[in-house]
Amino acid sequence: MIKVSVIIPNYNHHKFLHARLDSILKQTYQNFEIIILDDCSTDESRDIIELYRNHPKVSHIIYNTKNSGSSFIQWNM
Repeated sequence: MIKVSVIIPNYNHHKFLHARLDSILKQTYQNFEIIILDDCSTDESRDIIELYRNHPKVSHIIYNTKNSGSSFIQWNM
């Protein structure tokens, strides 16, 4: 069975993070990990992300120390 890595880029999307993460966690296919990348959000994103820190499907949480200008740039770091 193939393990899937689900990468969640984020920048100031706290309003949608719960729904996004919960939707992924409720999938019927369960052989996956979640990697959350935050690009120095200035909203409540970090608070929401931290609620998922100890979830067994969340393998990595990465907070940029400097805003890259695009949360997709983090994928190359």
